[in-house]
Amino acid sequence: MFKQQLLELVRSEMVSQQELQSGLPDAETINVSFSDLVGFTRMGEELPPEEIGRVAGRLGELAADVRRGRYGS
Repeated sequence: MFKQQLLELVRSEMVSQQELQSGLPDAETINVSFSDLVGFTRMGEELPPEEIGRVAGRLGELAADVRRGRYGS
């Protein structure tokens, strides 16, 4: 039953090729990135959550700088 509901949800929420070609009125372009950081999981097990939050926040700041073209200036 769950699989059937999930399948119906995916079918109803997918954007068709025709819709993509004709354009979607409320659509906006976004960029997504992913970084697999060596040792981050281990660090998360050893440091308090607040420290991990600070590290993650700093990584977000660095990513924003790269996006703005400010990295390495």
